[in-house]
Amino acid sequence: PPPVLGARAEGTAVDALSNLELSGYVETQYSYNFLRPATRTNGLRIFDTRARTFRFHNFEMALSRPVANPGDTGFKVVTNMGPDANVIASGGTGSADEFDVQQGYVEHLVEGVEGLRLKFGKFATLHGAEVIEGPANDQVSRSFLFGYAIPFTHTGVRAAYPVALAGREVTLVAGVNNGWDNLQENNDDHAIETGASLAPTETTTLSVVWMGGPEKANNSRDQRRLADLVAGWNPNAGALAPFAFKVNYDYGSEEHSGSTRADGTVRDAKWDGVAGYVRYDIDERFAVSVRGELFDDDDAARTGTKQNLRESSWTGEYRVGSAIFRLEYRADDSNVHTVFRGHGNDTAGHQSTVGLQCIATF
Repeated sequence: PPPVLGARAEGTAVDALSNLELSGYVETQYSYNFLRPATRTNGLRIFDTRARTFRFHNFEMALSRPVANPGDTGFKVVTNMGPDANVIASGGTGSADEFDVQQGYVEHLVEGVEGLRLKFGKFATLHGAEVIEGPANDQVSRSFLFGYAIPFTHTGVRAAYPVALAGREVTLVAGVNNGWDNLQENNDDHAIETGASLAPTETTTLSVVWMGGPEKANNSRDQRRLADLVAGWNPNAGALAPFAFKVNYDYGSEEHSGSTRADGTVRDAKWDGVAGYVRYDIDERFAVSVRGELFDDDDAARTGTKQNLRESSWTGEYRVGSAIFRLEYRADDSNVHTVFRGHGNDTAGHQSTVGLQCIATF
């Protein structure tokens, strides 16, 4: 019998759809600030910026077709809807419409070069111990390092290639992009990124990433550079088995972005910080975690104020089914006693907050 018209095309479409993966989450929060600021604003926060209010934060949906075999071509698109989308929106896009395409890239697994992966498009940064997605973190709030020391996303091309080193697999990464959170290039040059990640032992992980390039609009001379290190330890045995430890260090600089000297020249700006994390899994549902960090912005390049910041966060977590509930107490301190606002617009060098987070994943 003659073939049915369109049967091949229909089969190809069904096969393509069967390889798609869909996931996401919905996140809501409540935040209380003990300073009771008249502006209802939590100073220097990233996503949990509003105080004494319930707030819908984010609806994220990710659609992808992963690559598994040499020659495969796939893609990933991640969209965010809600106030969090305005925070992470790249330059060159709308930043007030509560919608952002956080990631959108094509991925190809190169045939003939075993393990070589290429991404072309917009993708999340490799820097930092924390990520944009709420379910993947241990705390309700994000660290100063996440919000001020590093970028959120890059648009460009990225290559990842695994190599063997002393019996361990090391993933080498290199790429060229439009810089920090730029959908479109804002000067005549690009930024470059390079890094490596590995598991030195069965219980430890290590990631080192560097990037550099001009970031100022219409200025291709002044270079911004950033080095990031993340190390983790998951004992997985003995008395420490329920624990997980992580440390993150960032060092950044930007030419001619600091204070002005007496002769009129401008100093280079520098910032750095370190954060430590400890998580303890009580059982499959309950966990507690602690974060402590220091962030120095001595040239006001990142926060707009010459200051040294520190914070500690204490979080309890409960997971049931596809839901995550977290309760966090956080204390922030600055050596500048005017950066936080209190009741009646009084100023202070510290603030304490309590945050409740509710997440449903799919």
